Amino acid sequence: MRNVGKELKPYELSRSVFFPGHAVYGFYIGVSSEALFRPGVLVKIANVFSSRGIPIVCLKIPRTEEYRPINMLIFVDLTDKEEDADVLVAQLSKLKFITCVELIRPISDGFVAYDGFLPLTVFGERAIILRKPLYAAFVKNLYEKLGWGARAFLYYVGLEMGRNAYRNLKRLFGGDRVRLLKIAEALFIQVGFGILKIVDIDFDEMEAVIRIYHSFECELYKRSDKATSHLIRGTLAGWLSELFQRDVFIEEVKCIAKGDPYCEFRVRKKEDEEE
Repeated sequence: MRNVGKELKPYELSRSVFFPGHAVYGFYIGVSSEALFRPGVLVKIANVFSSRGIPIVCLKIPRTEEYRPINMLIFVDLTDKEEDADVLVAQLSKLKFITCVELIRPISDGFVAYDGFLPLTVFGERAIILRKPLYAAFVKNLYEKLGWGARAFLYYVGLEMGRNAYRNLKRLFGGDRVRLLKIAEALFIQVGFGILKIVDIDFDEMEAVIRIYHSFECELYKRSDKATSHLIRGTLAGWLSELFQRDVFIEEVKCIAKGDPYCEFRVRKKEDEEE
């Protein structure tokens, strides 16, 4: 898989910037849908700032659809040029295809954030962001309260997540199973779960070998003597049960929490006596 073995780069999701000691401002820019396939629109916007010697420190443009307006966030450093803020709004507003411009002033020293986007979506479905201190507290507190019973809780939560994820992708992209596997690999890393690699799959025997690199769940438990994937293991079980149209049994045979280079899962169909 192309992501395995290459240098991975962090990707900041937040719609905020923090550069202490700098007068960082933001600009929300609404762009009409007609600009989507017109070359040079972004260049003209950037020239408004560069012509005044103002550096752009962050640019975010969410994915859009062909007939929907484009939402753009630009954060710039106005240190010693804060009086230019309103002038920039006026100049940007005059550009063709620009429907609105909103100035975003800093909240505190070097920190500016935009609060005009809700809900957050992935393929049109609402999504939330959990930073590591939050999801780590969720998972670890379950073990503190429920002990090893938390394993079953996380597994069955993941099981329903996986079933629903498969059904949603099938609705969006159709029922071609090979294509759905490739899409699942692509989306797994985009939502931050880790890198998913389908090492081997047998549709007739309903068996598979799956590896996950950089699992967000298992990295919480370094130096463990046990495999620690339960939420993700359940998610894979639910997803593959829908794919095979038969409940599966899934075992984690390698785990980064035990010092292995990746988490590896062996999947097989459940026999009748295991139902």
